[in-house]
Amino acid sequence: MARCVVIATWEFGLEGVKTAMNQLKNGETAVNAVELGIMTVESLGIRSVGISGLPNTDGEVELDASIMSDDGRAGGVAAVKGVEHPISLARKVMELTPHVLLVGDGARKFAKALGMRVDAKPSEQAIKQWAAAKEEAMKATREAPDPWYWAQVSHDTVGMVAMDTNGNLAAGASTSGLAYKMPGRVGDTPIIGAGVYARSGYGAAAATGVGEIAIRNALTYRAVTLMKDLPAKDALDEALKEVRLREPRSKEISLVGIDHMGNWGAATLREQFPFALWDGQEPLLLRAFPP
Repeated sequence: MARCVVIATWEFGLEGVKTAMNQLKNGETAVNAVELGIMTVESLGIRSVGISGLPNTDGEVELDASIMSDDGRAGGVAAVKGVEHPISLARKVMELTPHVLLVGDGARKFAKALGMRVDAKPSEQAIKQWAAAKEEAMKATREAPDPWYWAQVSHDTVGMVAMDTNGNLAAGASTSGLAYKMPGRVGDTPIIGAGVYARSGYGAAAATGVGEIAIRNALTYRAVTLMKDLPAKDALDEALKEVRLREPRSKEISLVGIDHMGNWGAATLREQFPFALWDGQEPLLLRAFPP
């Protein structure tokens, strides 16, 4: 019997880890643990995950999510509106369709056909923040600002990786994306091999930070392939060292992961990076530092 482990990004990941931990203690699969753990975070009302996240420049919240099992199955959704739990919709894409990624109206129609809620509304506070940011952007440009002129706000994707009692791995992620992004912008979260990746005999990883960096570097794919020969922590560090060589100015990117032996790791290019962990003891908040 394998040692169960769950690891997730950021302070808010701790609540998701607690949910996932309880699932694994009850013998549930890694996929179930990851889905339910991320659903917990999507319901916390934070400004970077779920329908409570900050909108794009049009004042609309576009959601991204993905999930992947180490047997190669994967599903994702991108730029979908009104869906309360995009991680659950991503799992339905994985399990009920021949596709990997559904986007926009197509993803929303799929959710509606499944009987999922598709009319979830952004929070009033998030809309007030959007209106204030729009006013500031208009002052700065003295006219209606182009979407890419808006001041960007730090955003924190929830990424989670779990190993179950059978030694199976899964990785998932969910986000409302870059605050005040251009409509239709999609980051790494729903992109398999960028936001999440899992492979039997290697490991699994999830990313958070500036999605364009993770996409350009196929970051989680690279991190997991390194786990073939390196423990999780060393593999994640090496993947980020390679990013830093290719993109020396990159800072806002971090990783969490578990290798096929159950070793966990977290790595970052930030000054420090908080992450949540359960490895059989009490759930903890820890911090990673640059390699």
